[in-house]
Amino acid sequence: MQIFKTVRLNYGIMGISILAPVLFNIAKRTAKPFYRSFWHLSILCIYFFLQGAFL
Repeated sequence: MQIFKTVRLNYGIMGISILAPVLFNIAKRTAKPFYRSFWHLSILCIYFFLQGAFL
């Protein structure tokens, strides 16, 4: 079971490292009011990603 946890954690970290810059670039291109909410959304996604990896 521990192996599956570490594999899931590694994939989670990989996913975040790939998605974070992309999300940031999209957020920078969008209008300022959307920027903040979009950034919060991406942080939430990363949080749930990590929660899933640690469960």
